[in-house]
Amino acid sequence: MKDCTADHAATYWESSKGLLKNIQGPQTTFKMLCQYLSGQDFPGIGELIAFLLCGDLAHLGVLPMPTTDTVGEAIQRVKKGGVQGLRDLGLVPKKGKGCKGDLS
Repeated sequence: MKDCTADHAATYWESSKGLLKNIQGPQTTFKMLCQYLSGQDFPGIGELIAFLLCGDLAHLGVLPMPTTDTVGEAIQRVKKGGVQGLRDLGLVPKKGKGCKGDLS
């Protein structure tokens, strides 16, 4: 975790104005909002927390549901064990066994 503490509450509050604008835009995508949340406006919010928040917002119907490709890219980018979980389930080949992309 990147220093996600209550010390950032005032910054989060100010940044939430921009967040509201981003959520309300009709062209807002899951990926765009994940990138925004894990950016400089929200210190301490890394890619995993941003992904989970966006997943909640998509589940609630606030954001469009992400595509399978978008989720796969996020799992690869976040690097918090998701790829290994997919390997364990047999959904992603083991390293070096027919992978088209770099899933390390």
